[in-house]
Amino acid sequence: MKIKPKYLIICCCIVFAILVAINIISENQSQNVAKNQIKELALTYEYIDTNFYYEQLTSDEQEVYHKIIEQLDVYQGGEILLDKKISVNELSRIADAVRFNNHNNYFYFLFTLPFTSENKLVNWGTNQKKEDLEEKKIGKLLLELYVGEEDTRLNQFEISDDMIVTNYESEKKIFSTISNDLMNQYESIQKETNEILDDVISKMPKNLTQEEAVEYFSNWIIENMDYTENYTPNIGYGEAKDEELQFSVYISSVTNKSAVCAGLSMILSELCRKAGIESYVCLGTVSNGGSPLNHAWTAIKIGDTTYYKDPTKEVGANKIFPLKTREQLTSGNYILRFSSHFKY
Repeated sequence: MKIKPKYLIICCCIVFAILVAINIISENQSQNVAKNQIKELALTYEYIDTNFYYEQLTSDEQEVYHKIIEQLDVYQGGEILLDKKISVNELSRIADAVRFNNHNNYFYFLFTLPFTSENKLVNWGTNQKKEDLEEKKIGKLLLELYVGEEDTRLNQFEISDDMIVTNYESEKKIFSTISNDLMNQYESIQKETNEILDDVISKMPKNLTQEEAVEYFSNWIIENMDYTENYTPNIGYGEAKDEELQFSVYISSVTNKSAVCAGLSMILSELCRKAGIESYVCLGTVSNGGSPLNHAWTAIKIGDTTYYKDPTKEVGANKIFPLKTREQLTSGNYILRFSSHFKY
């Protein structure tokens, strides 16, 4: 018996609809299973500090970390001499710990310039050969605490063709201090940041579980934060002088109501910790049908299980998504993969 074309088309449509329905049901069941498995734990509102990144540093890396923090605590930039030479990979890990270890995230922009002992600028981009990334050649660092529209200090360096700063010794001192006005501005930003986050905590409904609190924070971020539209990956030094971009990568972005993935993840993580939920920022890549891009999202520990949430995705979609387990991060089209620099 010959089947008429129109009936064949109808049958195909029915089969397609059934497959779509099965996929939706399966996805919802997967989400519901994960949701139902989350323990219903009460909030303690006892602040939880995090040393997730610091604790993974080697002893040599921790020494450099402390040298940087000691200067940041007193708003001092300038030269840091290292007791032992470090590699580009090690500096990258140290920089992540400084930025995400919940110690001093209120700077507009922190520029770390690595040098050899012979005053040669070291390229610490990650797109290098493995041996270049692992070679211990960095003997000192130069901290530039503020990179603003009128900051021209780097222009005073005289750099040879082989990247040696020939006037390093005479010019390094200009990076040592910032103005009192800028110090006051940093402290004002830090105070405003904490006031905003504390206000979110104080207005939370009573008797929320930890999972419900995370959803509450997600909703607050969706309603109060935007993604920084003029941010692009691999942004150059000149573009980074824009203050909106400088705010966007730190927790202080909450005062500007505009952030990129790192800023949004810091805000969610800090709100969780203020409510007594262990949390930290994760680093890695995201791919959504295309090439992987550098990305940050938030780890949230409830009970004995660590879950993950991507506030950037939620802000973009204007929608709250369920907490995900580690296994669920690599399922579907929206894939998150952890950086290999740390153990997540």
